[in-house]
Amino acid sequence: MLFLASYGDYWRKIRKIVINEVLSSSKLEKLRDVRVSEVKTSIKDLYSLFPITGDQNLDFPVTADHFPVTRDNFPVGGDDISFIVDGDDVIKQKKQPLTEIQGKDSYNKVFLSDPSLDPTHGGSFSAKGDKVKVNITNWIEKLTLSLIVKKIAGKSYGRVKKGGNEKEAERFKKALKDFMSIGFVLWDAFPIPLFKWIDFQGHVKFMKRTFKDIDFVLQSWLDEHVKKRERVNFVEGNEEDFIDVMLSMMSNEDFVDGYSRETTIKATALSMVLVASDTTAIHLNWVMATLLNHRDAMKKVQDELDTNVGRNRWVEESDVKDLIWSNPDTFDPERFLTSQAGVDVRGHQYEFIPFGSGRRSCPGITYATQVTHFAIAHLLQGFDFSTPSDEPLDMKEGLGVTMRKADPIEVFITPRLPSVLYKF
Repeated sequence: MLFLASYGDYWRKIRKIVINEVLSSSKLEKLRDVRVSEVKTSIKDLYSLFPITGDQNLDFPVTADHFPVTRDNFPVGGDDISFIVDGDDVIKQKKQPLTEIQGKDSYNKVFLSDPSLDPTHGGSFSAKGDKVKVNITNWIEKLTLSLIVKKIAGKSYGRVKKGGNEKEAERFKKALKDFMSIGFVLWDAFPIPLFKWIDFQGHVKFMKRTFKDIDFVLQSWLDEHVKKRERVNFVEGNEEDFIDVMLSMMSNEDFVDGYSRETTIKATALSMVLVASDTTAIHLNWVMATLLNHRDAMKKVQDELDTNVGRNRWVEESDVKDLIWSNPDTFDPERFLTSQAGVDVRGHQYEFIPFGSGRRSCPGITYATQVTHFAIAHLLQGFDFSTPSDEPLDMKEGLGVTMRKADPIEVFITPRLPSVLYKF
């Protein structure tokens, strides 16, 4: 994989391909619609958790009798609700299905148990007073994984139907988590050659199973792309995602530093998915946790969004330049407005190097900052957040290759925008 490879021909070639074809500013701009679509889909999924209001007030003008000829010749004699003339009968016939099918109690019984069954997907929901408890950590992880998988393999892990992509997405997500956790296990730091073959704690078996699950998904991506190119007589220059680009750049006989085309593509795809989804999700998770423990800062962000964007439209990437925030031990976003406004995060000033420095610095700096700005801005603009019992979150760190928060973030959310804005 790219981030584990030693300096050499392989590392230089693959890094160049990744930067030029996925992470450059021009490529990220071309893929802007993907970011926008996935973030809005995820926001819509959050809003779909809220119960429908169910309008019980039927004192409004109903449709007039526009179909005199068709009504008389209709098989049921024109007595159905579609053709009936205004009056008490139409009110009775219309009130019953509205109450029994679209009413709030009926909705809660049927759809709230499984939001994916909701045909409205965010229709006329109550935007005031209702609170829903959600695991925002899972939401963030799903979003970041869906974003990078869409760019790499052209597949959407955002809103997936039962079976198919859903099973694949859950299997892949679990395997990636297992990969990051097994990377922190130090069971072989001081191996004893004589007993090396004995797997005392089952780590070797666990590692092999994890890599088998990851390879299964990666191989399915590659096979789908190869078959698609054969089926549609693929034309060079019409690449839709990163795997398409890699297939176009490498022939069947191509080897990079001794690795086959198949191995190179799968390893590179895994490197990008791991780094882009895991680190971005962890970053967003810590940002939300810190904001929830500093409500004054969260309120300032929301006030700034209301002032510069308003509540009649969603924030866009072009608005980010107008949403600017300024002691390492103090959560003080305002520091970036004053004395440290010129601090560079790209590795040139060593007091703050979140993306590393030098040749091994993260090539996805632009991607990470764009996703962070856009996702956090949408979350804070779209919802108000509160913790159970209004208690501060535990900021304990978990184990792993990356500094993951030990406990997931569970919060109550309340919509803060007009319901029509959630109908993407």
